[in-house]
Amino acid sequence: MKHMRKYLWILGISYKNYTVYIHDIIGINIIYVIRLSVIIFMYKAIYAMAGTTSVSGYSIDSVVRALIFVQAVVVSKSRITDEINSDIKTGKIAIHLLNPINYVWFKFLEFFPKFVYNFCISCGVGLVLGFLFLGGISTSLPGIAGAIILVLGGMLIAFFGYMMIGLLGFYTEDNEAFRLIYGKIDMFFGGNILPIPFMPLILQTIALSLPFFHSGYTAGLIFSHFTMDKFLLYLGIQIIRVVVFISACLLIFSHAIKRLTINWG
Repeated sequence: MKHMRKYLWILGISYKNYTVYIHDIIGINIIYVIRLSVIIFMYKAIYAMAGTTSVSGYSIDSVVRALIFVQAVVVSKSRITDEINSDIKTGKIAIHLLNPINYVWFKFLEFFPKFVYNFCISCGVGLVLGFLFLGGISTSLPGIAGAIILVLGGMLIAFFGYMMIGLLGFYTEDNEAFRLIYGKIDMFFGGNILPIPFMPLILQTIALSLPFFHSGYTAGLIFSHFTMDKFLLYLGIQIIRVVVFISACLLIFSHAIKRLTINWG
């Protein structure tokens, strides 16, 4: 019970600190609206020029619904790699090591309320845009419930994936190069730029095998068309990815702090 109160306190403080900066929240959602609007118009034009109602079995409605979730996850992501890099370079990591909670979990508890807050607002805005541009958004209660579960799993994959990259800052002078490479792969194979159904078959196969596809896109697919077998498949893959990513982060951090030397100037 004592530990639970401690975790809830961290979550509450993080939420209050973040929501104070209302201009940041407005800015994020302006970016989200612009990105999603441009993407919707572009894909509507592609479908119109192709003279088809579906690509690889996906209608424009299905593609847009998936992109609503993908873009909401993208704009809600934490810049955890930058935060870790800053903590290491400034020596602030020493203060975190004095906390009664592991650094990895502390950073996650800081991030979680920010993500939920941003995602709920952005996703709500996205669904309204989808309704206006497409004339309606069809789904089902199982689709909504399944999408919420997969969004949470996708959030864990995204956060701990970037945290792994950030933790490389303990071993390198600067982790920015690794972050850029990881981020570009995430952007492409996560369906952020090009919807997965638009890709050649070989790239679709690669995308399905990578974690980025499961950080937001699968939630959109389930929201669009819920089937229990697909949901369980995506959920199972997410659970495996999350366990592997969290374990890797904890192992990397536990090894890194043993070789950490802080020089106080």
